[in-house]
Amino acid sequence: MNDIQAIFDQDVKDKKRIGSGIYNKTGKKGYVGKMRTPYDLMSAHERKQLNEKVVSYSVYDTIMPYEDFKMLEKKARVRTLEEYIKRFSRKEIAEAWGVQTYSVHDWVSRLGLSSPKQTEKTNAQQKKDEGPVEKDEGFSIKLSGSFDGKEIQDRLVALAQILVEERPYDITFVVNEVKDKIS
Repeated sequence: MNDIQAIFDQDVKDKKRIGSGIYNKTGKKGYVGKMRTPYDLMSAHERKQLNEKVVSYSVYDTIMPYEDFKMLEKKARVRTLEEYIKRFSRKEIAEAWGVQTYSVHDWVSRLGLSSPKQTEKTNAQQKKDEGPVEKDEGFSIKLSGSFDGKEIQDRLVALAQILVEERPYDITFVVNEVKDKIS
């Protein structure tokens, strides 16, 4: 029975020693208790110097290369292009990417971002001139009239925003340039 009592006492002693752990152990400089970091050992003046100036950067302050932008996932492309449009003009984005401005407009429409350049007048004309017609086959739209290049571009961007990317479409598209008549 004494052997069992001795083993039990030794086990209790070991567990008490292990349980006290770091709390009773002194470090190199004689500190007892919590762990101290280099920050704890700094003087107040050194801490103030370390914490003085905070500099923040945004990844959207500079425009990333066009190839890198194309490699992003769709959600990241949407977020990135939204931020670029807030911070830069479309012309600046196009110059940084080395593409033409209509490519930026194309990305805006493909990603489903709203185009702040459309005016109420253009939207009213769009409703008047474009009459969506529903057929048994699905969505159909007809556009006819005389328009300048900017109006056609705005209407095509608006059309691209309504189309569902996963669905197939048949399209016939004809544009004729009207030459000025000399009288």
